[in-house]
Amino acid sequence: MEPKKNASAPSPLGNHTVPWLKLTATKGSGLEEVYRVHTVDGSAPATCHRSRPYFQVDYAAEYWFYGH
Repeated sequence: MEPKKNASAPSPLGNHTVPWLKLTATKGSGLEEVYRVHTVDGSAPATCHRSRPYFQVDYAAEYWFYGH
């Protein structure tokens, strides 16, 4: 699948959480759509000031896959 962003919506949990997302296939592989929903956390800090050289941003989400 070669995905293309089709739609995005803010998470109901607020700005600190990555948005919900819909991807659609631009080339065939049997997979037609992917949804990222029910996201929790995942937004990077507004600034890297005073952060370590490396850090991670954890998040959780459900991914739904649709195809034929």
